[in-house]
Amino acid sequence: MAIKTTVYAASVAPLADETLYALAYDRVTEKRREKADKYKFSKDRRLCLGAELLLREAMDRQGYDQTPLELSEGLYGKPFLPKAPEFRFNLSHSGDMVLCAVSDRDVGCDIEEMTHVSLKMAERFFYREEYQRILSCPTEEEQREMFFRLWTLKESFVKASGEGLAYPISRVSFSLGPRGKILSGPENAIFEQYEDVRGFIAATCLLP
Repeated sequence: MAIKTTVYAASVAPLADETLYALAYDRVTEKRREKADKYKFSKDRRLCLGAELLLREAMDRQGYDQTPLELSEGLYGKPFLPKAPEFRFNLSHSGDMVLCAVSDRDVGCDIEEMTHVSLKMAERFFYREEYQRILSCPTEEEQREMFFRLWTLKESFVKASGEGLAYPISRVSFSLGPRGKILSGPENAIFEQYEDVRGFIAATCLLP
């Protein structure tokens, strides 16, 4: 079955309603319920459930049976569908938003709520040129946007690799032009950035 690379996003804000949360809780897998129950804050529990619900919706729209949903994990914890290995996906969440990218290629995605920029983190994990690019932005708002553009691109790449946190994010560099145009990045990887939801920025990465 051919799969078109597609990105899905949804807000989990409605799950603040106890009735809707209970319905969502009953629909997800037992493993997902156990994972949600471990979170201290209700916001994190909603994001946990919302991520699986969005994956199910993506599978349904792509014509894949998602009941029952059977997931396995790779060496570094990246989930995959053992009965449909051609359906490759990745999940991310931030704030009250969840993101799901699906493809027939190795794919990674990241979404971030653009809250405040951490210059110390940028200095530690970004290349010197990237850090200077952030500092050169004339306003705090532009610095914040540049930081999260770079961060989401980096995260999407390491997640597409399947290694996640095991892959040093400091080894991935990007050069961005006006309005965040990607001038250079890891060779042969294909990147996209999304700004459809105000206050958030997201990125996807496809590997050969």
